[in-house]
Amino acid sequence: NLEILRSITLLSRMPLESLKAIAYLCKRLDYKPGSVIFTQGEDDDKAYYVLSGEAELVRGNPQNESAGEDILGGYGPDSFVGGLALLGNVRRLFTLRAKTSLSLLILSQQNLQGQILKNPQMLGDVFRGLTTEIVSWEEQALAGKMSPHCTLKGVGVSLL
Repeated sequence: NLEILRSITLLSRMPLESLKAIAYLCKRLDYKPGSVIFTQGEDDDKAYYVLSGEAELVRGNPQNESAGEDILGGYGPDSFVGGLALLGNVRRLFTLRAKTSLSLLILSQQNLQGQILKNPQMLGDVFRGLTTEIVSWEEQALAGKMSPHCTLKGVGVSLL
């Protein structure tokens, strides 16, 4: 788990001892195709790293439930999903479900924040990683490499 955490931009600048503690506390879970990892509208305090398999991101229309749902994209091995939830509870705007058999490494907000409380300087490391991730995401969006369903239409999250 440690090498995986070191590869995640959000966590990559954290001290090795703190990463070791978080790695030890991570959970690995397997999901069958069609299983829901998190649901649109629910509060969540976890982030997910795809070890194997594929997951799909879907969004329903809360104003018209009979309209069905749109598949917005997918995640495969080495994808990291939901990192903002490690910093504070997040109301999920999408549903994430297993498209194939799926194995995930699950990180919890509680475990990360426990390490930050022990070493408050780490918060700066985490925010530098988050900033790097946001700018990278925005560069992809502006280069047209994001899903056509992206709702920001040329405006990135770093401008919000």
